[in-house]
Amino acid sequence: MQFASRTLFFLLFVTVYQISAQEHTSLLISYAQFDVFKQKHTSPELRFEVRQDLTSSYVHPLVGVMGNFHGGRFYYFGVYTDLKVVDGLYVTPSFAPGFYSRGKSKNLHFVLEFRSQLDISFNFTDLYRVGVNINHISNASLSRLNPGVESIALYILISFNSIFN
Repeated sequence: MQFASRTLFFLLFVTVYQISAQEHTSLLISYAQFDVFKQKHTSPELRFEVRQDLTSSYVHPLVGVMGNFHGGRFYYFGVYTDLKVVDGLYVTPSFAPGFYSRGKSKNLHFVLEFRSQLDISFNFTDLYRVGVNINHISNASLSRLNPGVESIALYILISFNSIFN
């Protein structure tokens, strides 16, 4: 399992490197509470996600990794869309399939999991946003058991232009 985790991390790194070289790319850093509703396997959670804004498209790619303090890891690739509510206020739904490694965290009963998420954020400048999101990760009943897990996070979304310029 450690070889698979390292391979996934390497593939994630290569993907991030490839898309970070392009304009309109942002890094999302979040702090969350894992298993926030059922509270049987509650743990702090960190998430790093790279989002690319393809200005010619309504749907944009994302790639990321989530880890909680009990060793659970989720490596994912997916899509999102930004919906502008009013000036500076955005609602962002996203969907991302990925691979879950349990560690000593909650057993989700399958390695392939699916994350659906909803963000609400405020754009202070073109260089960063601050927001909150809620997500649900489950195996979509690909396994006999499908407990699922929810997280609520606070995050900052930083433009790569502000990091590298």
